[in-house]
Amino acid sequence: MLTPVKLVKGEPENIRQREKACNDIFSRAVSSVRQPIESFFNWLNEKTTIQRASKVRSTKGLLLHIFGKIAAALLVISTNILFLFSNAISYLFLL
Repeated sequence: MLTPVKLVKGEPENIRQREKACNDIFSRAVSSVRQPIESFFNWLNEKTTIQRASKVRSTKGLLLHIFGKIAAALLVISTNILFLFSNAISYLFLL
């Protein structure tokens, strides 16, 4: 798992300054990859409360819970897309 670069305690200032540009570029690249993924999982948890699996007792039950919640989220997405598409078509016919 890639994480942004953290400062090392006790590192000499001249080495820190020399590696600063490289570390900044790497940290920015890692953050730009992680941000959309974190946003997706935040949205998924917000829509489905997927983290509420305290009553699950087996691996099979956990997988059923997870994939059921993901299927529900995809259904929400597809319903929203169909709703927007139907509104756009009805708007075109009103023109």
